[in-house]
Amino acid sequence: MASKSKLLIVTSVIYLFGVVGFCGATTIFKDDFNSYNNGSINGQGGWVSSGFQVQDNVVNEGVKAISAEGRSKQAIKEGNSLNDGTITFYVRKD
Repeated sequence: MASKSKLLIVTSVIYLFGVVGFCGATTIFKDDFNSYNNGSINGQGGWVSSGFQVQDNVVNEGVKAISAEGRSKQAIKEGNSLNDGTITFYVRKD
């Protein structure tokens, strides 16, 4: 009886990972800021911002990233809304 339970659990796990791998969400947003001019991100690439700057001093990958100092900063990327997908971003707090 115990071996049937183990077989059922193993089969369920294999099925679950197979379904999850097959149904992975697509990336709905990507921006690396590398083509933007240093300075305010506002108006570049569809961004609306108060306080975020494109800079090339501290980056995760590539040659540029955005940064902000202080509190109450906002950056919004304008575009079409989608119902599903993934967005990945990196944050560094000094």
